[in-house]
Amino acid sequence: MLICGYLNAHWWTFDYGGATIRFVVVGQTKNGSSPPSPGIDWLLRVEEPEPCTFVEQVQRHFAPGSGVRRRFSAGRVRIQFASIALTQPFVDQTDGT
Repeated sequence: MLICGYLNAHWWTFDYGGATIRFVVVGQTKNGSSPPSPGIDWLLRVEEPEPCTFVEQVQRHFAPGSGVRRRFSAGRVRIQFASIALTQPFVDQTDGT
């Protein structure tokens, strides 16, 4: 499912382990909010309810401690990762993705 959130960016949602996961990739263009800082190609934001089992899988691909975590009401957590912190490419990552 694709939704447009408060950032004027499209969030995707899916179920993982019985929890609803929301994520968005914020790039330098087509973002009605503030784009990433210069030198950062994109930001990955993931939101899910605690205990954040999906985030545990994603954060293994980024430098330890690089995720910026924010807690919301009802036990939801949003964590943000910057492109410059990516240390382990995803399995399907190629020059074209």
